[in-house]
Amino acid sequence: MKRLTKLNIPPMKRVTKRNISPMKRLRKLNIPLMKRVTKQNISSMKRLTKLIISPMKRLTKLIISPMKRLTKLNIPKMKRVTKLIISPMKRVTKLNIPPMKRVTKLNISSMKRLTKLIISPMK
Repeated sequence: MKRLTKLNIPPMKRVTKRNISPMKRLRKLNIPLMKRVTKQNISSMKRLTKLIISPMKRLTKLIISPMKRLTKLNIPKMKRVTKLIISPMKRVTKLNIPPMKRVTKLNISSMKRLTKLIISPMK
């Protein structure tokens, strides 16, 4: 998939593991709601500018790898997430982390251009 620029993944009922490997020319990535997904790993993609993650009910691990051109990163509210790891991203200026009840590990790496960082209180 060398020339792919848009990737839209439809919601799937029985999927439990999802790994999106790097694609060179991808610019838009939309990750829909999937009921049974527990692990989500998003690999680094050089040209990605838009990343949309839908809230997932059973997700426990969310790992976002570094992406060079990404400017906005929005993480939705997820009930069961316990591990949230966000790698350093050069151009991200806004980062919003909503309140998540069960988060025990939250790792945010240093970002050079970050101007707004909102971390809501977690119970």
